[in-house]
Amino acid sequence: MKLAAAFAERKDIKRKIQELQSLATSNVMIEYRKDEKKPEIENPMILMDEVVKLSERESALTVQINLANNRNGLMEKSNQRDMYRNLSQYYRSLVNSSRGIGRGYRQEDMLCECTIDVKEATKMADSYANTARKLDLEIQELDWTVEL
Repeated sequence: MKLAAAFAERKDIKRKIQELQSLATSNVMIEYRKDEKKPEIENPMILMDEVVKLSERESALTVQINLANNRNGLMEKSNQRDMYRNLSQYYRSLVNSSRGIGRGYRQEDMLCECTIDVKEATKMADSYANTARKLDLEIQELDWTVEL
């Protein structure tokens, strides 16, 4: 199985676990009128048995994914990509903060001054985002070629 397929399966399992858990929770207590027939529901404990089985499969898949990531340097690439994404966001936040200067009520004798080089901060944000995109492409390529 390729890493990409394992990621897709794990995502499906997580979705199914959420659905089953939600259904089980909603079936713990039921309401009905005394003069009506008790509604038929799925047994919450049987639903939770399925949640346990799916959770075990998810856990096994996660271990396989992590082992494959470690063997192929994907863990390091993923961490680097995330770091560059975060750095890009941090610089974008600075740039966005600079746009708020001079807005709102202020006294006439107050001065507002931007304390960063907005052009340089934008350049840094773009550079980090570009590096993150390149790493992401490398990771995606490996996801479709690396076997668990």
